[in-house]
Amino acid sequence: MLPLEIIDHILSFVDYLELYRYRQVSHIWRRLTEQRIFDNARHDPLILAHDGDQKLSLVAHNFDAIHKVIEFRPRKGTLFVAKNDTFPPSIFARMVKLFFEPWKRVSMPGGLPAKYYYKNGKKESMTLPDNYNPAFEQRYMLPVSSNIHTTEYEPHLIAKRGIIVSFSYVHRPNIQQQRRELERQIIAENDNNGLLPINQRGYPASITATTPWLPRQCGIQVHWVKASLAWVISGFHPYVSVPPLYPEIYDHLQAVLGDKYRIFRYDVYSEPITKYILQQQDNGNGGDGDDDSILPKDLVNFLRTYIEDDDLSIESRLSQVERMLEQENIDPRVLWKYRFVRYGIVTNFAPGNSRDAIITRILAAEKRVQQEKQSIIKQYNDATALT
Repeated sequence: MLPLEIIDHILSFVDYLELYRYRQVSHIWRRLTEQRIFDNARHDPLILAHDGDQKLSLVAHNFDAIHKVIEFRPRKGTLFVAKNDTFPPSIFARMVKLFFEPWKRVSMPGGLPAKYYYKNGKKESMTLPDNYNPAFEQRYMLPVSSNIHTTEYEPHLIAKRGIIVSFSYVHRPNIQQQRRELERQIIAENDNNGLLPINQRGYPASITATTPWLPRQCGIQVHWVKASLAWVISGFHPYVSVPPLYPEIYDHLQAVLGDKYRIFRYDVYSEPITKYILQQQDNGNGGDGDDDSILPKDLVNFLRTYIEDDDLSIESRLSQVERMLEQENIDPRVLWKYRFVRYGIVTNFAPGNSRDAIITRILAAEKRVQQEKQSIIKQYNDATALT
């Protein structure tokens, strides 16, 4: 066997996807290739993008070899998400992309191998996306800030499979003055609905609702992003499986909630659960302690009082759509492929663009794609048999 230094030098010329595949050779190769993925990632930024031209660059800072997690930290600066908008930002202003820079250079195998089309003498159908990269196209919703701002730097968490983002909204320094001025206007002219902010259904909002909805410039300050190796590699091939970060803690939480508290329906990537997962990880508690079945009261109370079907937030609706697609063995990230999904988001999933209607349309579209693929393969096999 070659010296490890020579092997590591050779691996420095191997691309990310091949490095990930080489992990299966042996335990030694697993350690070498995973470290090499991190070393390469230190030269390729993670990008948080908003509204096309606004971007925030993050670099790989450290690597947790035990849990296979890379922590990225921002180089500098703040990503502005609402220049002259309301705060919290509107629905589309809260939508951001998070991707690994090398993903942009990947030719994603979205359709079938070229041999099938060349043999048939046909061009690829437009219904078969050629270069759709589900990891690259996925959007993340920034959570709405709480109604009571005790500080101007309130931390938030976004979590999906293989990724957790920690950030804070950044306000202009005169936020308190703006709040008092607007409240005085509302009290003085409470008969004039024109002063009241408009809610998502088009009705004047209540005075209580005006506190967080103030016109101001706001941005987000990213503290860190934790991404699994699988998430980093998933942008190079659509079939790379991406489990949650710290899956053993998620599994243990699910078991405790079901066995002890009889809680079965909840959003596993909600902020309260994500905070609990991180606390357990920081405390080094992976589910082997003596009192692991005792959960924080505030978490249990939140999950007991939370009724998913009554939650009309965009985040909850999208989580439900993603979970239902997973139950149908469909990659939930494909939902961003379809324009009608975004139309459903901007209309707050109104009738005709409801959650169930969107899921039905996605399932039908994906079924047509699979049927067309099977038809092309059959034509190829029939033509090959005749030659």
